Amino acid sequence: MLNNTKKIILFFSLLLAIVSTNCQAQEQTSTPIVSCPATMSDGHSVYPFYTASLYDSPVWNGIELVPDIDNKDRLRWTLNPTINPYFICSYNEGHSIVFHIKQASYCEVINTPKQARCMP
Repeated sequence: MLNNTKKIILFFSLLLAIVSTNCQAQEQTSTPIVSCPATMSDGHSVYPFYTASLYDSPVWNGIELVPDIDNKDRLRWTLNPTINPYFICSYNEGHSIVFHIKQASYCEVINTPKQARCMP
């Protein structure tokens, strides 16, 4: 028979598992504000997506933001309302797509499968 301490530990473990599962499900079901296409074409060639970066102000001002999370699986930036965010999707051979993303709360690059997006 379980004593009270073990019951409490079991209860909180189950509660944490339920909350974690719910948070993951909500994150996965949200629709991105923007996402980088897997490829881009300039009319002559098709280029695969390489990576993404985030800037506070237009890219030519050169204020690139450092991700909150930077590991082998993911880059993630948490945005706050005081910045003027521009999300840049980079492709091979120097091609890119720039998005102005005022309504995003975070942006991320996921390495497997390779993708990038900004979420509300």
